[in-house]
Amino acid sequence: MCGPLTAEPARLLLVCYGKREGLPVKKHFAFSAVLTGLLLLCGCSRDSTDHLKAVTPFDPAQYMGRWYEIARYPHRFEKDLYDVTADYAPARNGRVNIRNRGITASGTVREIEGTAYLPDTNTGLLRVSFFRPFYGDYKIIFLEKDYSGAIVTSGTMNFLWILARKKTLTPEKKRKYLETIRDSGFDPARLEWVRRTE
Repeated sequence: MCGPLTAEPARLLLVCYGKREGLPVKKHFAFSAVLTGLLLLCGCSRDSTDHLKAVTPFDPAQYMGRWYEIARYPHRFEKDLYDVTADYAPARNGRVNIRNRGITASGTVREIEGTAYLPDTNTGLLRVSFFRPFYGDYKIIFLEKDYSGAIVTSGTMNFLWILARKKTLTPEKKRKYLETIRDSGFDPARLEWVRRTE
């Protein structure tokens, strides 16, 4: 079923770093790009997040910088990754440069770089790509007023992330985020909490 991978946000295909299962880097990246393109074309509307609105107003400049991944829905491309971060930086022509980083269970550092643009700079919806010309939705459905925490999904209900400027959440914020997730139609029980050693 291709719905779950219809529109993955910034961490799309983090699994592609280095060699994997004996497949050379260049061939693996080429295969991943083709696979991603096919998946982007065959989404299933049943799991769509169209009913969830991206935050507005939105200030792209305030969103730039480092975010720590606090929790996520589990997926193969982030399997067993810990100390995960995402860095966003302004680029030319109003675009955004993205660098995602995580550490595998064996201690290997994995990084991937991508690009994004905002169809509307006043709305928290980015179109993200790691393998052009394929783009996926990065939809911010909750954002703290001081840009200290965010809840992000994609084009389907199968992707969900909690991000924060700090490495941990206070109990109060954790409780609030879980309530927001539940009210948005997601199942908080599916979340896995990212291990931090830094």
